[in-house]
Amino acid sequence: MDHPLKTFASVEEPSLHQNNRTSKTEQSEHIYANEDVNQAHEAKRTGPALSGFVDVKKSSSCRDAAVFLCLLCLLLIGLSLTLVLLYIKGNSEQDQLQTSYNNVTKERDQLQTSYNDLTKERDQLQTSYNNVTKERDQLQTSYNNVTKERDQLQTSYNDLTKERDQLAKEKNDLEKKLQGFVDVKKSSSCRDAAVFLCLLCLLLIGLSLTLVVLYQLQTSYNNVTKERDQLQTSYNNVTKERDQLQTSYNNVTKERDQLQTSYNNVTKERDQLQTSYNNVTKERDQLQTSYNVTKERDQLQTSYNDLTKERDQLQTSYNDLTRERDQLQTSYNDLTRERDQLQTSYNDLTKERDQLQTSYNDLTRERDQLQTSYNDLTRERDRLQTSYNDLTRERDRLQTSYNDLTRERDRLQTSYNDLTRERDRLQTSYNDLTRERDRLQTSYNDLTKERDQLAKEKNDLEKKLQGFVDVKKSSSCRDAAVFLCLLCLLLLIGLSLTLVLLYIKGNSEQDQLQTSYNNVTKERDQLQTSYNNVAKERDQLQTSYNNVTKERDQLQTSYNNVAKERDPLQTSYNKVTKGRDPLQNSYNNVTKERDQLQTSYNNVTKERDQLQTSYNNVTKERDQLQTSYNDLIKEQDQLQTSYNNVTKERDQLQTSYNNVTKERDQLQTSYNNVTKERDQLQTSYNNLTKERDQLQTSYNNMTKERDQLQTSYNNMTKERDQLQTSYNDLTKERDQLQTSYNDLTKERDQLQTSYNDLTKERDQLQISYNNITKERDQLQISYNNITKERDQLQTSYNDLTKEQDQLPKKFDDIAKEKDFLEKKLQV
Repeated sequence: MDHPLKTFASVEEPSLHQNNRTSKTEQSEHIYANEDVNQAHEAKRTGPALSGFVDVKKSSSCRDAAVFLCLLCLLLIGLSLTLVLLYIKGNSEQDQLQTSYNNVTKERDQLQTSYNDLTKERDQLQTSYNNVTKERDQLQTSYNNVTKERDQLQTSYNDLTKERDQLAKEKNDLEKKLQGFVDVKKSSSCRDAAVFLCLLCLLLIGLSLTLVVLYQLQTSYNNVTKERDQLQTSYNNVTKERDQLQTSYNNVTKERDQLQTSYNNVTKERDQLQTSYNNVTKERDQLQTSYNVTKERDQLQTSYNDLTKERDQLQTSYNDLTRERDQLQTSYNDLTRERDQLQTSYNDLTKERDQLQTSYNDLTRERDQLQTSYNDLTRERDRLQTSYNDLTRERDRLQTSYNDLTRERDRLQTSYNDLTRERDRLQTSYNDLTRERDRLQTSYNDLTKERDQLAKEKNDLEKKLQGFVDVKKSSSCRDAAVFLCLLCLLLLIGLSLTLVLLYIKGNSEQDQLQTSYNNVTKERDQLQTSYNNVAKERDQLQTSYNNVTKERDQLQTSYNNVAKERDPLQTSYNKVTKGRDPLQNSYNNVTKERDQLQTSYNNVTKERDQLQTSYNNVTKERDQLQTSYNDLIKEQDQLQTSYNNVTKERDQLQTSYNNVTKERDQLQTSYNNVTKERDQLQTSYNNLTKERDQLQTSYNNMTKERDQLQTSYNNMTKERDQLQTSYNDLTKERDQLQTSYNDLTKERDQLQTSYNDLTKERDQLQISYNNITKERDQLQISYNNITKERDQLQTSYNDLTKEQDQLPKKFDDIAKEKDFLEKKLQV
């Protein structure tokens, strides 16, 4: 029998599920039906144990139940009407709020799109502003370049004025000397000879200085060409050695790759041998398990004897349990009679309890519906509150973006004003530069004219002096010879000093180049030694690889030998398994009989336990029915108190509903405020668009002025280029001697760059050498790992050989035991 609380729960669950599916009209009909059923049950309820109690309470309980049910019906009708009205009002207001919320979201999206458009236009204005600033910077740089060129022209102009002044002074001096020479020509011949000798001294000094400079340049040129040739030859030798080392390096890398591939092949074969070794060990384990079969046979024999003993014990216990079962059956029948009487009285009480439970469930449903409607309203209130907060946040964000746009508008306005000021300043500076350019052009033209005139006058004076020298050669030969001897001595001393200095400088530079060449040769030798070391290590790795391949072949042969010895052991194992199968069958039959006896014993014990539990359950049910009757009276009182609590909760829900309506009105006012602020933002947006258009027009005007300045700047650059070409024509004559010296310095720099290239290649070869050493170390490590695995395989092979030697002995022992068992079975 089931527990009485379980039966009580089974009675309540269908009523609860049925009540959850019915509507409000069905509830009222169900209540009236329950009232009739209650009256019928109260008329028919006659129990043998509770007949006296029912006769006393029959008259009062019918009247109380009728009044209670009528009040419940009135309350349910009133609650249903109020709920319908509240639901209709809530839906209408919810629809209005939903439409207003949708309108606000649409306007919010429109403001968002307009804000995005403003940000795009703001970005375009920012880019245009950046372009204008870049062009302003370019104009500033061009202005700076023009000022630098103006300064250079000014310095060149100053240099030309100084040369003009020097030529004018020389012209005046020559004119004064000629005038004095003409005035004093007739007085004395010694003075004429002195003047002539002074002029000759000046000419000889100039010629000597030019000769010294030319000799120095020639000697330095010859020395540099010799060193250039030596460095070129050394460079060619180093490049040849570099190429040889590169080829040898490539060969080493190829051999390294071949060794790597061969190493990979050896590792694969090693793995295959490892797998084959694992397979052999598995087969060895299987043979070991077959050896354990004999032990299992002995265990089966002992277990068979134990099972026979247990079967006899179970037979005796089975007989004892049948006796106890008969005694319990008689006591069980007596208890079932008493249980049936109590069950009838319990059923009557459960019917009354179910009627009260249905009425209570109806009230709880209505209370739950009111609670759900209240929760729905609070959710809508929270959703509207969140939407209101979102709108306020978007309003604040739009306000901040509006403020940012106004700030950027002001910043762009100020930057526009700054650009206009700079444009005006550049325009004024451009005009000043054009004026200075014109003034310098006029002064340059005047200087060129004066230079040409001074050159013509100088040539005329030199011709006159040459004629005068030719006329006066006959006189004062002795004084001229003495003076020339002194000048020659001075010139020889100066040339010797200059040659000594140039020789010292050439030797110092030659020593530096020699040391750099020696360093390169030392590094070349170091690389050669490192290459030889790598070649030696390559040969060592080759030998180690050959040793590994030999050991691999030896392991392969040993593996084949183990496989051959495994086959006869397998055949012997199969024979042993065939002899074990009949013993296993006999053991299985004995276990089946033991299991059948065990199941029968378990069934008897289960019946004995079921009877005992049923007897205990019947006694417990009788006690529980008595307690449940007392609990039903207590539940009737609790239902009355719960009904009162439900009415109080209904009133609280009404007050909360009124509070929700007040909050809805507040949200409506806040929504109106948001719409007003939206209109204000729309007006501010229109103002921003107008200002944006004004800034666009101003930007277009600035671009036009920028183009005009660009054209004027291009014209200035053209005129500047013309002036530069004229200035370059004047400086070409001075730069020709400088170019020859610069060519020699360039050749020296080229040799220096070639030296630097050799050092870079030396560094690259060093890096490649380091990489080869790293790979050498890795191959050494891999070789060591292979040797370790070779040793492990050797040890495992030795273990297999030992086990192989032990297996024939074990096989003989198993064969002996099998014969012994067969003899026992025959006996």
